[in-house]
Amino acid sequence: MSQVPTPITTRIGTLQIRGNITNWCSSDITVEITHPFVGLSIGAHVPLFALSHASFTGNAGMVRARQLLRKIYRLGQMVHEHKDTLRFGLAAYDQGRVNVDASEAALREQRRVLRAAFKAGQLTQTAYQRAHKKLQEDLCELASARRAMQEQHLFERMSVDVSWDTYEQLVRFIQAVCGHTGEDKP
Repeated sequence: MSQVPTPITTRIGTLQIRGNITNWCSSDITVEITHPFVGLSIGAHVPLFALSHASFTGNAGMVRARQLLRKIYRLGQMVHEHKDTLRFGLAAYDQGRVNVDASEAALREQRRVLRAAFKAGQLTQTAYQRAHKKLQEDLCELASARRAMQEQHLFERMSVDVSWDTYEQLVRFIQAVCGHTGEDKP
């Protein structure tokens, strides 16, 4: 397994794209772009049951890394192409994000208080588990609401399909490209 960044390059037309493989083993590979964009990475995974006939070792890993590097480049290029419309989407996203963040913080505090009450013997195991399950469901709903807002206000504008683990990273990249900190409060 390689944790030391391995430099890679690929070309799209006449443009040379540079990046690093930041994680590379038989079942996982992660690539970050370093030129012409910075701030995006993406990964791929081979499920355990498929390792007998597919892996990222050797040349197959390098081929997949270059594919991922081209994919990151296309994402970055789309963000730059849609920068003006994404600025409007960021403003709408931020309004909803503030509400989701506040709700999430309140639920996490409720969970902390619930745990303390259980440890103090004020709740039975059953009552604690029921209440905790409800809080977890509410937190999952908020995560879904956050993703729906991202899709509605940002990714729909680019017609791009983004994996769950890339969402927050891509939002930060969009904010950087658009000169937006994400700290504005409505």
